[in-house]
Amino acid sequence: MNGKADTATKPEMAIVASEAAAPNKLTIGQQLEAEKRESKERRRKARQAAKSRGKTRYIYSGPYVPGGALISGGIYMEIPVIAEDIIEKIPEVKELFVKVEKYPAFKNDLKKQGTEAYRLYHYVEQSIREGALKDGK
Repeated sequence: MNGKADTATKPEMAIVASEAAAPNKLTIGQQLEAEKRESKERRRKARQAAKSRGKTRYIYSGPYVPGGALISGGIYMEIPVIAEDIIEKIPEVKELFVKVEKYPAFKNDLKKQGTEAYRLYHYVEQSIREGALKDGK
């Protein structure tokens, strides 16, 4: 019986020994985690580089535009090219791109009736509902 137990553990011991001999091998999970960290680091560096170049960051504070062209709360380094077509049809959309520094105050104004921010938001929202972005208009 000892012979059988010894032979059963020898292959397992060989696998463990081979894994110990090759410490540089990563499991798939470890590789994915490493790739995530690298990707996150690249994005962080890109944000830092953009800041250092003096680009202004904007937050879109308007309503959702169908098709995902513009999403409320989206952060952009400049007003996106895709928004140009939307701005042609509804010029007020451009005023809903707010500099990051001014966003907290603008967000508060969105909640208060009678403010310019409130009026802009609801005008754009109504225009979208009425089909101002349709191809025929």
